[in-house]
Amino acid sequence: ATASQSLMEDSSHAEIETDDSAVITLTDGSITHKLGSAAHLSTAEKTSATTAGGAQDAEARVDSFNGYSVGMGLGGGSFTFALDMNSGAATTLMGDKTVTVACGGQMTGFGCNYSGNVGADLSFTYASASSTASGRTCTTADNNSDSAASANTMGLGVAIAAGPANIALDYEASKVDATTGGSTTVTVGSEKSGFELSATMAMGDATVGLNVSSQTITPTTDAAGATANNASATAGTELWYSVPIGAVTLDVGYGSSAGTVGGNTATSTDDTTTTTTEIGAKMSLSF
Repeated sequence: ATASQSLMEDSSHAEIETDDSAVITLTDGSITHKLGSAAHLSTAEKTSATTAGGAQDAEARVDSFNGYSVGMGLGGGSFTFALDMNSGAATTLMGDKTVTVACGGQMTGFGCNYSGNVGADLSFTYASASSTASGRTCTTADNNSDSAASANTMGLGVAIAAGPANIALDYEASKVDATTGGSTTVTVGSEKSGFELSATMAMGDATVGLNVSSQTITPTTDAAGATANNASATAGTELWYSVPIGAVTLDVGYGSSAGTVGGNTATSTDDTTTTTTEIGAKMSLSF
């Protein structure tokens, strides 16, 4: 097991509250426990991309967070279960999706990941959380004691070797809802879904790759039927070529994304479309 602690930094305790973190790991080689700040769950990504932007991420929306997880071998792979509990006015699901109650709340979340080879290289992550209003800071008099928030996210990544090529697919489905209590209860939020499909192939010493992706965000409507945010859909494409030249590796890529945001029915029905293209090049030296 390893642990670290800083009692004072630069003659002050304030820095400890903002930038210090620790994680304790206990393992007997077959079961691993983690307690503290860590990326407890995988984002379940398997696709490849290039130096030029364009691809729309499809992943489980999880990040590093202060929590607990236990991992063990299962079915030719590994299984991890994680718990996340935090409080205040800035709570998140597994360090990513916001599940905030403005007057302060208590968040409880859980998640799991399975990664292994089941005829294909597979990773699957699911996480869910909900926040309830704090009985200490949220009061009936202020009409916020019924406030709540919830979120869930799912990511699936699959990669398959097909001769000289490697094909991978990422899929995401995420949702966030926030309810403001009071005389008029209003729920706003959004649902996000998307995919990434990539293919890479070796051509001698060089590698060529293609990434095609799409992402859709659908707004949640409240009881009055007003949209919380405008629906949007974005498609992306990336194409790249990578080749070693002696000790130098040259990467050249092209990326393009086209996004459409629908007009809010309360103000406008016009759609707005934005297209972005990039050409990127990178040289790296190994020695």
